[in-house]
Amino acid sequence: MKASLNELKKIIKKELHERVVTGRRLDRYATAFSREIIIALKDSDLKEYVSENKEATFSLTTELLNDLEWVRDVVVNVKIEQPIEGNVVHGSYDWILDDDEETRPQSDVYVNIEFSQLYTDQDFSVLIPKLKETLRHELEHSGQPTAMLKSTYEKIPDKEIWKNLEVAEDYYTSESEVKGHIAGIYKRAKTEKKPAEDVLDHILDEVYHTGLSYGYSPEEIIPIVRRARELWRYYLVWRYPAADIDVS
Repeated sequence: MKASLNELKKIIKKELHERVVTGRRLDRYATAFSREIIIALKDSDLKEYVSENKEATFSLTTELLNDLEWVRDVVVNVKIEQPIEGNVVHGSYDWILDDDEETRPQSDVYVNIEFSQLYTDQDFSVLIPKLKETLRHELEHSGQPTAMLKSTYEKIPDKEIWKNLEVAEDYYTSESEVKGHIAGIYKRAKTEKKPAEDVLDHILDEVYHTGLSYGYSPEEIIPIVRRARELWRYYLVWRYPAADIDVS
């Protein structure tokens, strides 16, 4: 029995080590991809195109993509969208829901950036943490087992998260999304040098206001946000023990 227990401890220790190493690697990729996106946005030709057309799409050409087994491309969509304040960044990990792992290498990460007006270099200090958060979130999905992703997205094949309250709660409390959000939140917290719990609450406030924009009442949304916060905080403390978070 002792030998079996020792073997189990070794397996768990190995898995935890691999999780840390993989997480650090994906952190580096999120930073590198964010840097590539900023370089592209600063390009005068691209900026002129966005100014004239109010939108643009480009893909990253970095060789780092060769290191990611389940990511083919990082596709960036830039749009001048009014009325919004400042800039908005959101992303997705696009993979074939009805297939198996054989097609996972054909999956793409999409990063969507919306500006209220043509951007300037002054916008990048606010944009970069959001980029890193989004990229780290989607890269987390890229490393998740297909079965884990399916368990979430089979419930919302149309990707309409707020089509009803049950779907919204299932989505924000699913294993794949809890892990994706926390990976992104911790990356953003480190970038902004803020307590991870503050960033977590900021993201959940955005979730709350998204629910309001779909016509739901505060009384309907608050239980979802509270349940998500409970799970997100638990996973944050477990995965990132060094995170600045009140555990009292």
